[in-house]
Amino acid sequence: MVDIYKIPGTVNYTTREKRNEFDNDYHFVSDLEFAQKLKAKELMNCVVFNGNLYGFHKDTFNPSHILLPAIVPESIIQVHKHILEQRGELLTIFFALSEKECRERMAKR
Repeated sequence: MVDIYKIPGTVNYTTREKRNEFDNDYHFVSDLEFAQKLKAKELMNCVVFNGNLYGFHKDTFNPSHILLPAIVPESIIQVHKHILEQRGELLTIFFALSEKECRERMAKR
């Protein structure tokens, strides 16, 4: 959808090791850097997935734009809270993928 409709994607911060992604897919940081960003309240959410930390920078979501973040269900509540504080309203459409599809997409990275 990002390519077809030109909806800007989002870039997570993560503590996991880089696989085959491009540099603009993730901001790869150490555990210490991630913790410092959390403490400084630079990140709007923090989710542990497969033993690694993931989070969006608080400036990721511009109130005047539609964005298509790739997030796990656990982070939706955290992201909603942050955006609702900025905007006062939010429409969310969540596409759930099967575990098989998620694994196939991860393998391609």
